[in-house]
This record gives sequence, structure tokens and C-alpha cells, in this order.
Amino acid sequence: MEIPTGDGGKITFEDNVDPLLLSTFERLNGQIFDGSLLETEIRWAKINGPQGCSMYGYLANEQQLSKPYLFVDERLRDRSLVLLAELTLIHEMCHFKVPTHNAAFVKEFLRALQRVSWEPLVGKCVAGFQVVED
Repeated sequence: MEIPTGDGGKITFEDNVDPLLLSTFERLNGQIFDGSLLETEIRWAKINGPQGCSMYGYLANEQQLSKPYLFVDERLRDRSLVLLAELTLIHEMCHFKVPTHNAAFVKEFLRALQRVSWEPLVGKCVAGFQVVED
């Protein structure tokens, strides 16, 4: 299947479920969002951003497909890139809460990383870092 991203890019994917990718989504949904995210189809895909830009993830909504789909670029399927694939998944999951890249999104993304103690980015980079809840 192929869908446009709305900004000039396109996503090409096969409708095959990867049990490992799906279980990672379910684990992160539980840890970060207390299982509150919508039922979502998770797929590996070839993602082509607008004008040749690299994109590693994409959250497609119900206007693009019949239900939410979260795509992770197949370039991250290599086991040596598992942390980058997980980071991309977390990033796209945060778009359920904040659709656009703005200050609220950054706050949500950092909160998500903190909820799973994502040490490669949070905690080691900024000593004593905490997201303050309003």
C-alpha cells in the first residue's frame, strides 16, 4: 500500500504485523501512557519525506487510513538500531497527545522518556533533569 503524508512525502508499506514491533508499542503504551492510546496498527514502512527529507516515523490518522497507523522506517529494522527504532516509536506515540512539533510536544516527549527512564538521552545528558508537571 502507499499513502501520501500530506506534506509531499509518501509511505509505502505491506500490511504485515511484526509481533516484536507491536509488543514494543504495547509495552511503551503501558509504561508511558498507562495504556490510554488508541488501538493502532504498527507497521514497518519505507518513508519518503517531502523533497527527499529523511523521516524515521509517521503517525497516520483516520483521515488517511480507516484507523490510526504508526509507521517506523524499515531502515531502523536492523537489530543494531533497536534503540533508535524505540526512540522513534516513542516520538510518534507522543503525537497522539500533541500533534505538532512545538513546546508542548517537547515537554510531552521528555515526559515520555522520563517515564521509561530512557537513559541514553535523559538522565545521562542532563544531570538531575525532571519534567515539572503543571
